[in-house]
Amino acid sequence: MSPHPLLSSETLHLWTVQVSELRDSPSEWESLLSTEERERSARFHRKEDGERFVLAHGLLRLLIGRYLSQTPESLRFVINPFGKPQLFPLPEPPLRFNISHSGDYVLLAFVETGQVGVDVEVHRNELVQTELGRDIFSDSEYEFLISQPLKKQKEVFFDLWTGKEAVLKARGMGLSLDLKSFDIKLSDNKVSLTETRDDLTEAKRWQMRIISLNEGYSAAAAFDAKIETVEVYKFWG
Repeated sequence: MSPHPLLSSETLHLWTVQVSELRDSPSEWESLLSTEERERSARFHRKEDGERFVLAHGLLRLLIGRYLSQTPESLRFVINPFGKPQLFPLPEPPLRFNISHSGDYVLLAFVETGQVGVDVEVHRNELVQTELGRDIFSDSEYEFLISQPLKKQKEVFFDLWTGKEAVLKARGMGLSLDLKSFDIKLSDNKVSLTETRDDLTEAKRWQMRIISLNEGYSAAAAFDAKIETVEVYKFWG
């Protein structure tokens, strides 16, 4: 196994994982989980969703364990009032993380400075509806979406969606924050947070990045403006 990369206060680490390329079975990842996490995985209606949960949270424990030189099974987490988990007790320097999974991908992010949010989504035709876009996107985002050629609207829809989800997760407020209360902008395969109407100072706190994955997927990260370097790794097992 190659040495685990070192995380610094100026760096964001992004890990991409393709489920279909991993050799270990779900049961091997399940051995890393807490009792509560195993119970949560058993509540999924679809077997593949439960297995993806087990894999994602097993990977999270494995990678955090490597960053902190601790066993994955020994890690403890607490959940904030809006559902965002963090380590307990918080190490020094602090290690903060976020996780998302959809389709064949798991995405994990780690920082020592500020907070981080990530989101990945497989492009699903049934979700790409003009009326849904009107409900979740701000006026400027919606106008940008419908201005795109029809063949490109699905990709733009999910690029906007993942960008907004990443911001929500970074700010740690979940859906208590109105999706229309802030604007993101897509331009030249880049994404940025341009306005936060609930708190005008928030837009300056964050930077964003589109994460390139296979065709049919969108992914984005939102993280502290003080971060200077983004390093992307692929987990092979």
